[in-house]
Amino acid sequence: MSEAAAISKTGSKKSKYFALGWSMTIHSALMYFITAGLVADGLNVVIPSYEAAYGITRGQMNMAAAAAGWIGILGGFIFAGIVMKKGPKSVTIVSLILAGITVIIFGQMKTITGFALCLIAIRFVVSGIGFTTTNTLVSNWFIKKRGIAFGIATIGLPLATAIYVPIASILIQRFSIGTAFLIIGIVIIAMAPITYFWIKNPPEEAGLSPDNADLSDEEIARLKAEVESPASDWTVAKLLKNKEVWLISLSYGFLFVVTIGIVTQLVPRMMDQGYEMNKAVGYLSAAAVIGIIGSYLWGWLDQKFSVRSASVVYCIWYIIAIGLLLTGGKSTTFLAIFFVGIALGGIGNLSPSMVAYTFGRSEFASVSRIIGVIVGIVSPLGFAIMGISYDKTQSYDTGYMVLIGFAVVAAVLIFLVRKNYN
Repeated sequence: MSEAAAISKTGSKKSKYFALGWSMTIHSALMYFITAGLVADGLNVVIPSYEAAYGITRGQMNMAAAAAGWIGILGGFIFAGIVMKKGPKSVTIVSLILAGITVIIFGQMKTITGFALCLIAIRFVVSGIGFTTTNTLVSNWFIKKRGIAFGIATIGLPLATAIYVPIASILIQRFSIGTAFLIIGIVIIAMAPITYFWIKNPPEEAGLSPDNADLSDEEIARLKAEVESPASDWTVAKLLKNKEVWLISLSYGFLFVVTIGIVTQLVPRMMDQGYEMNKAVGYLSAAAVIGIIGSYLWGWLDQKFSVRSASVVYCIWYIIAIGLLLTGGKSTTFLAIFFVGIALGGIGNLSPSMVAYTFGRSEFASVSRIIGVIVGIVSPLGFAIMGISYDKTQSYDTGYMVLIGFAVVAAVLIFLVRKNYN
């Protein structure tokens, strides 16, 4: 091959990688958006709407949501196993179809039994488009630029708070619960054929390499075979005995505890300070918008320094945010909203980036299935801590102080994480 032809080929691969690679992060952001909208943020609209329409109590629906969360852990584990064998593309397509159908059925439920069963089903199937598949896709395409890639992909999480919630609210108010979820379900199903043509499991599938490294066609073919048929030595038993698995699971699990504890009680906390509910919800939405900036910021810090350094700074940032909330004064409200908002954009991208950093690209799905289960078991403590704090003291202050302790411990555990591959 002549020098000119080689340069032309290299330039062609570079432009192709740029277009395809970064579009994978956009697709992942859409999947995060759907996931958060259906199983988390959307409940802010769903619960009061069902209560008004069908008389189902909020307590009953919250219990159903809790049960759905626990069962979702099983879904994440199962789908992660399938991703290991089939790759994220096929799992995402099937899960989108199942999620859309289940959402449509969900809109027709008028009893707590139907509500609970459908919410559990949604939580289970959405695991197939959530963290395991999206994170595996991003880690397949990016190694050196992993931090920025995850930072862009996880913008979908705060976007769900800022966009999905008001859209769902408008649809329900303008039409009905059933029609609203029919529309949402059809849109989700429509994403399945789009995904079929859009997604390339690893870059090697498109004749490219991770980070667009300058590799020969033979090397790319070898990497493709490794990704598509990974020979992982990480059994469940070996993973459960691995120190880094527990360090990552507990540290980021604790940070999810902090996130849940702060975000789920931010509106009632502000109402206790004298804010009207609409204004408090508006501040929560503002925090979500700020979280979009935070997603990129934490990804940049990961890229610029390291995921360990960025994660330790993230813990300190949360400690400051909680300190501002503890002051209890309106004068610090806007500053607290800013700190919380920036933090909202970090947990979704720093945790998978740490897994990829520690265990490598080829082992990502295998290791994530166990870490996801442990994090899923730990993270609901955020609800319990803040609930007990308010029930016992009529204040969230004790709960906030406990959350500071969780953030401190998380920083120490993250500092101890080391790579498990060469």
